[in-house]
Amino acid sequence: MNPNGVDITIPQQFYFENDLEIDDDGACELVTLVYVADEEDPIVVKASFESVISDVIEAYTEMGVDQYQQIYSLAHELSRNAERLRSTAQQMEDSFTVVSDLFDP
Repeated sequence: MNPNGVDITIPQQFYFENDLEIDDDGACELVTLVYVADEEDPIVVKASFESVISDVIEAYTEMGVDQYQQIYSLAHELSRNAERLRSTAQQMEDSFTVVSDLFDP
């Protein structure tokens, strides 16, 4: 750190929301909305999901080969949640199809 720096404390309340989105190019992004105090408009921070995964892989591989279990655990959680997303999308598609069939002549 620079010896000319000064520490300051900012007494401020923050609220964070996280989301996943697909951008216009079809790439997945992690989106964090940062609300400062009582502001209605958030600060939006986006990160490429693929780059986050690459960073995680790099970090765990640098920690040593004994971290492979953590990588497996992360992969399992991502797979499990991917299946939840697919199942929900299928239910929504099926519902939409049934409802549209009711109103199609």
